[in-house]
Amino acid sequence: MDKFAHFIVKNKKIVTVLFIILTIISLFFLKNVSIKYDMGGYLPPDMDSYIANQIFSREFDIKGSAMIMIREKKINEILDIKNNIEKIEGVSKVAWLDDVIDVYQPEFFMPDDIKEQFNKGQDNLLIIKFAEGNAHQKTNQAIEQIKKIIDGEYYIGGEAAYAIDTQNTANREMPMYTGIALVIILFIISMSVSSYIESILLLVSIGAAIALNMGSNIFMGEISYMTHAAAPLLQLGVSMDYSIFLIHRYHQEKERFKNSEDAMVEAIKRSFTSIFSSALTTVAGFIALTFMNYGIGKDMGFVMAKGVLLSVVCIIILLPCLVLLFDKITERYKHKVFIPDFKGLANVFIRHRYLTLILAIIIALPIFMAQTKLDFKYSASATMHDTSISAKSTKLIEDTFQKGTDLYLLVPHQDKVKEQEFIGLIEQYPNVSMVSSMYSLADGNIPEMFLPGQLKQNFISENGFTYFTVTLVSRPEQELTKDTISQIKKDAEGYFDEIYVAGEAPVYKDLAQITRSDFKKVNMLSILFIGIILVFTFKSIIIPILLIFVIEFAIWINLSIPYFMGAPLFFVSYIIIGAIQLGASVDYAILFTSRFKENALENSDKLMAMQKTYSDCGASLLTSALTLFASTITIYFVTAIKTTGELTLLIARGALISMGTVFVLLPGLLIGAHSLMDRWHRKSY
Repeated sequence: MDKFAHFIVKNKKIVTVLFIILTIISLFFLKNVSIKYDMGGYLPPDMDSYIANQIFSREFDIKGSAMIMIREKKINEILDIKNNIEKIEGVSKVAWLDDVIDVYQPEFFMPDDIKEQFNKGQDNLLIIKFAEGNAHQKTNQAIEQIKKIIDGEYYIGGEAAYAIDTQNTANREMPMYTGIALVIILFIISMSVSSYIESILLLVSIGAAIALNMGSNIFMGEISYMTHAAAPLLQLGVSMDYSIFLIHRYHQEKERFKNSEDAMVEAIKRSFTSIFSSALTTVAGFIALTFMNYGIGKDMGFVMAKGVLLSVVCIIILLPCLVLLFDKITERYKHKVFIPDFKGLANVFIRHRYLTLILAIIIALPIFMAQTKLDFKYSASATMHDTSISAKSTKLIEDTFQKGTDLYLLVPHQDKVKEQEFIGLIEQYPNVSMVSSMYSLADGNIPEMFLPGQLKQNFISENGFTYFTVTLVSRPEQELTKDTISQIKKDAEGYFDEIYVAGEAPVYKDLAQITRSDFKKVNMLSILFIGIILVFTFKSIIIPILLIFVIEFAIWINLSIPYFMGAPLFFVSYIIIGAIQLGASVDYAILFTSRFKENALENSDKLMAMQKTYSDCGASLLTSALTLFASTITIYFVTAIKTTGELTLLIARGALISMGTVFVLLPGLLIGAHSLMDRWHRKSY
């Protein structure tokens, strides 16, 4: 480390130029990183719903879909619009009333059950099927072309509408909440360091790390929109305290060394171990995410683990160079540190340490049970607020045409009689409002050779599969929907050798099966990985148990809040928050415990040692927690994407709760554990 630190300091200009070049290259790569908005695409490939959707899209050339409700148009105008939409690149099929009946015949000859699927008074519904996924660029371009074709009043809803609305919203909001967060964080950092210039240098070094991380995502192929939106500010929040460690150490060493370069060499040497060990626990939490069955864990876990390591690289290598290059300017703009001391609070917390432990024991079981009873959201509609264009349009279409949950039953087209019998059976289900198939849209007694060619093309694939659209009364995420899917599969065994149930609802049913198991797996692995690191760090078994309990207790509080508020969580937020909060905030407990151990060696009075611990690291912990809080709460207040806002709210709230449990709960545990170990050693002696 001595040779390494000297090399960095002596070549500070070359190192800085090298990082500038790498940052520019990364920013160029960043523009070309592909963003994935299809959450269903992260399903394990061996799950039934994933297989069913893949086969359905392959057999019928359908990967995405949208609904368009057009108002106050005549039949010939609707037909013209439909024909023009079918010519657009990326559109696979357009379904309307004319596919199944003669739309020019007198209205009283039209079967009501068929007509009302596509026409209600002055409202006409077109079902658009896309050749690519809902979030694909070609689908986005196709929808933009559709908007140009239709004049007058129209509404676009469905999965593709949600996906595109999410894309547009994320691209529009990201610069906004990033700018606001940077201003707030700059203010927080300025309070904890002695120079305004240093605050800017800290942000520049972490900014370079973020650029390197996000630009290097080009080698991953694509990343999820949640990772893309939250990772930069989350990386800033979890790694800013490492740079503060280095700056504080540098100022301490400047009191010993007259030369700034010598002081920086010593600061790098002395702070590297604490920075790297703290970063290692954060990385361990993110690595645990990569073991999820649901693929977004690998996506976010790898990006964030990579980001933390790149932050350490920039803080150890780039930041010292920047600080030395701007040292004279920094000295010119010095100010006093505004973070208050913790003497008053320390007295209160230490005096009532046993009371807080008793209260923690009392509420531990209720909050633990509460966070295990949470309800979850899975649907595409959960991604956007009800006030968004896609949400309002989808609701209006569903209300007008009484659209419920659609299931697509894919079966071999072999026996016409069996197919009709099976349709008759599922039509009797109390949760089924309608079944659409080739035989429900045309007279089942008509020989197949006389059916319209377009109708057969829509319902029979080249490989001999046909499908039925089953519309349920219940919503996609309800238990009744899951029960109906299970019943359909069970009853189908008597009619078909194979059946595939595709659509949104089966995906949510499968996701529900892996959500809690993924949460348990991620939590156990993050605890195991971080626990092992803490054992080696403190050379103790008891201390890691105490530290992990304190942060896990904070996680229970965080997750119990939505339960008591009656607010279901998006399933991804639930799975990953534990690993993120544990990995990001266990550093607070590590720093607090390390300082207490140092002070306890110097002062036999454990209460006085704890008092000094608050003074030594209270400001650092507050700054770290506030930085993580500010970097994530900004997204929550700005974004219209519910899933991103919900996750960042959990992280922001978790940072403050973790800081609170470290300040309030950990002192009593450490003093009690230290006293027990002292007595054990005396007894052994």
